[in-house]
Amino acid sequence: MIRSVRQSFAAGELAPELHMRSDLAAYQKGAARMVNMYPRRTGSALQRPGTIAASAGTWPGSDGAFRAVPFYYDNLRSFILLLAVGNTRVIEVQPIFGAPAGGFSFAPSGWTAADTPHIRATQAGDTLFVSAPGRKPVRIVFTYA
Repeated sequence: MIRSVRQSFAAGELAPELHMRSDLAAYQKGAARMVNMYPRRTGSALQRPGTIAASAGTWPGSDGAFRAVPFYYDNLRSFILLLAVGNTRVIEVQPIFGAPAGGFSFAPSGWTAADTPHIRATQAGDTLFVSAPGRKPVRIVFTYA
């Protein structure tokens, strides 16, 4: 078996259609799959920091169940929201991983703790749309000071 070593991942993850296109420059500087990795501008790949959501445990108002939702504010700041009906925690991922960034009350009308495992979230700009089956969607708007 011949194994080649890549010196650069500047092209990032390649589409499956390009896997056999060894004539392209992107083929030489790309990867078939990059799991939990960030391609850097310099060509190297950086392993993404893991989450410590399992160690978040419970907190007053969470009833022991939460849904971890990523939120990207801009290129420099990203967060993980630990959404629980009743109370939510916000953890800053960048620039300092694990720095508590606060929390807020999350108690939409009609939602119960049983809805927590079914929470789905979609981000559009600085707004997070949160929904659960049979519940009215909720909009969370972020402002960063």
